[in-house]
Amino acid sequence: MKLLTREHVSQRRLIEILRVIESANCPVGARAISDSLSSRGYDLGERAVRYNLTILDGLGFTRKVGYSGRVLTPLGSRELGCALVGDRIGFVNTRIEEYMFRTSFDPQTGRGDVIANTSLVDESDEEKILDMMGRAWDVDGMLLKRGIPVLTSFAGLAQVREGQTVGFMDLIAYAGSSLDPIRVFMRRKATSISSAISSGTGTVLANVREVPAGAEERVRELLDEFHAAGFGGLIKIGQESEPLLGCPVGPGKIGIAFYAGVNGVVAGEEIGARIRTAPISILVDYASTCNLR
Repeated sequence: MKLLTREHVSQRRLIEILRVIESANCPVGARAISDSLSSRGYDLGERAVRYNLTILDGLGFTRKVGYSGRVLTPLGSRELGCALVGDRIGFVNTRIEEYMFRTSFDPQTGRGDVIANTSLVDESDEEKILDMMGRAWDVDGMLLKRGIPVLTSFAGLAQVREGQTVGFMDLIAYAGSSLDPIRVFMRRKATSISSAISSGTGTVLANVREVPAGAEERVRELLDEFHAAGFGGLIKIGQESEPLLGCPVGPGKIGIAFYAGVNGVVAGEEIGARIRTAPISILVDYASTCNLR
């Protein structure tokens, strides 16, 4: 089906109607849909909504449930997901930037909020993964708070050989991505983090950030401060406008490669622990955290 992927006003209305029905989680009628559309900036009366619902019924995207209203069909759910890929592009970076702005940690005082990943672990697997986990960390927001703009550019699989990270084997750009690249690599199960930990050779998850080249000296000073405060994870700082470990870097920028904060829990999954992880999901007070090492 291509109808809902064309970018013009009538198709956007149909997409919004599908969105309203999906978010209702129960059969919804034309009046309720019209009210919800109004709050989203679409002036569509009940009669017009009914007309559009007839179209959606005919396409097999919605189904009438007695006098209660409409629900999405499985086909409608799939089509909505495809139609909204364009809407999701750039959302991952936007979410990261929002969390960066809200970070308040000060390495001088050891106080403030930091970005955290959350993981749900089966109680029986707790001891199994604690040995694999170090401190998940984030410096993006801390650099931003000190006036250094940070661009989240790439995530990828980095090869570790004899304890040294030698280069990226695969990369996904955050810009233009409709999915979180780290989540994509986690689902691929292409890592060998536990091997990298135990033998010094394997494949790990890593991120590349870009900062203005003119801020390099200040960035190095701040990274030293963060390391002294207990934050690790730095792999390498690159040269101006030069590729970093095989990852492209923009003109006038320097790349900074970090190990991803989820490496610990992914290593736990590799050895059989049952874990459900949400990267970059909450802000936590640093003072409430503890060091697992």
